[in-house]
Amino acid sequence: MSKSSLQGLLKSIQQAIVGAQELMQQQHIVELEKFFDDDGKPITRRMQLPRTTASGVDEWVEIAVPLIVLSPPSSLKINKMKVHFDAIMSGIGNAVDDEKKQTVNLHLGSMFRRGAKVHCEIEFEGTDPPEGWMRISDELVKVV
Repeated sequence: MSKSSLQGLLKSIQQAIVGAQELMQQQHIVELEKFFDDDGKPITRRMQLPRTTASGVDEWVEIAVPLIVLSPPSSLKINKMKVHFDAIMSGIGNAVDDEKKQTVNLHLGSMFRRGAKVHCEIEFEGTDPPEGWMRISDELVKVV
């Protein structure tokens, strides 16, 4: 295995995290599409709900309830990531494109030998649904 810079390793990890975040964002769009038809109208479910009339009599009224207001979205984000590994530090040198920048060279071959371990922890946290989702839902609740 060739020598690699610590910066290159960190950049790879950063790109993986950004890619995971983009995947979660795309999932929000896919989820939102489930609640609207091809014309952009909300998909509804007809329901019978009790209402009290002005004269005090309870009656059943049929309304169309948008499904989006009945199914709150789940939302995740990466909160924390930790990576632990062993590597052999093979030197400190200058960056190829800039003599003023210093690099730390690591020999990552030891990471791939039999029995070598890399420990990675990714912590997700639940978050509130996106604000746009909630505004759409709030407007549809007003209609109901």
